[in-house]
Amino acid sequence: LVLEPEVFSIDEMLAASAELLSANIREKGLNFSLHCDEGLTGVTVSADQGRLRQVLLNLLSNAIKFTHEGAISINAKTVAKDGHSVSMEIRVADTGIGFSEEEAEKVFETFTQLQTSADRQYGGSGVGLSICRRIIEAMGGSLTAEGMPDAGACFTVALTLPVVDVPAPKKSATPEGAVRLPKDRGQTVRLLMAEDGETNRIVIQAMLKDSGYQIDVAHDGQEAVDAVAQFPYDVILMDVYMPNMDGIEATRQIRASDRGRNIPIIALTANAMDGDREKFIEAGMNDYLPKPVKKTDLLATLARYLPETSAT
Repeated sequence: LVLEPEVFSIDEMLAASAELLSANIREKGLNFSLHCDEGLTGVTVSADQGRLRQVLLNLLSNAIKFTHEGAISINAKTVAKDGHSVSMEIRVADTGIGFSEEEAEKVFETFTQLQTSADRQYGGSGVGLSICRRIIEAMGGSLTAEGMPDAGACFTVALTLPVVDVPAPKKSATPEGAVRLPKDRGQTVRLLMAEDGETNRIVIQAMLKDSGYQIDVAHDGQEAVDAVAQFPYDVILMDVYMPNMDGIEATRQIRASDRGRNIPIIALTANAMDGDREKFIEAGMNDYLPKPVKKTDLLATLARYLPETSAT
């Protein structure tokens, strides 16, 4: 687990994370509130923003999944603060199905669902919360859970982060030195994203919003193979590990078809190891991006495989 610190504003990061899932919250008719106290508002810190956002999105996605009525909230409060660091608690709470006090620790066990019926009704393997706790612990913090059956759950992220006395850098849709986006070239590029993780799909779609990409989604490798057989795509983002058919096999089948022989395919994987790049290339992929995907890397990699793209 490699952390990549960057400078960012806590309240802006919380608001941006909530915005990514706001449509899902509205679709279920749930109330939503976000509160960040004065001690954290406008404070810039140094930490791995991508990983922290990944955790928050996972907690929010679970809250939405397990809440049928009522409300979801994010509350961030200052625990301690000096000129060098700030200690905080970020609480994600819901009024969903909840769990007992005895079950609170079990939710972090890998591949564990609290109820067999929950697995059938809601899906999922329990891996997400286990990874979230590992990320927060790697950042020197803790992730805990509390809940009541049929009365909701609350997950608390406790972190102490170094304060940076400079404003968070403003981010541009087109990073300096990057190649032009499709919208700069006056055309729409059709992109297929094969990804089984809802959070990853939402994040990548948000990164490519208003950039000139028309995005179709496949939830597993078989759906990706079927989509390529029906539509002409300019580029494919292919998750390596998916149910039913993984990205490696899907790539092989796409490459075996006339329509998919020359489409650039970029692998997405959270666990790239030595030798994996060679394995991806052998399967027919052109390149790969590690998760969590950074927007600058995503845009630059996609543009590298677009025809007639020139540097800015």
